[in-house]
Amino acid sequence: MSSLTTAYGLECGAREHVNWLKDSLRYIYPGDFKKDTVEAQKPFLRPIFVQVIRAGFFNNGRSIGTVLSQHFSSSDPARADEKELPVPMLALASTAIFASIADYEFDVYDAAEFSADAFADVYAENVRLLEHIKAHGPKKFHALMHRLYSEIRQYQDTGPLEPSRHPQPR
Repeated sequence: MSSLTTAYGLECGAREHVNWLKDSLRYIYPGDFKKDTVEAQKPFLRPIFVQVIRAGFFNNGRSIGTVLSQHFSSSDPARADEKELPVPMLALASTAIFASIADYEFDVYDAAEFSADAFADVYAENVRLLEHIKAHGPKKFHALMHRLYSEIRQYQDTGPLEPSRHPQPR
């Protein structure tokens, strides 16, 4: 995942940097490894999350995210028209990023196989974090999930991924 080198400044053999990012899910926050800082109030707001979700779920008019987006909803009844990205979608993308970060730990880059068994705990930790945000800050949760969805849709609305522009399978 070459975007990781840009998003996190990773290089092969960066064991200390990789471990720092993986510890306490630091990779989900904007931060600086060299300064040992994270912006804990801004989870999942690194651009890499939108990039990975787009590539994995909204790649074209027939992608699962594009097709199922008509079923997405809002957790905020006062903003029922503001659809949100589903928790499992963000948690899976975040888990894939975690797995890709781990690939930079050794001197020679080797993309490990991504399997549910190997990363189930990371996925569950991401889901728990999102549920915690929702339970303790429902407005913040809505803003986060709607913002991510809107950033993905913004690209779709101006790019070739708009589902209404593609014939749907019968």
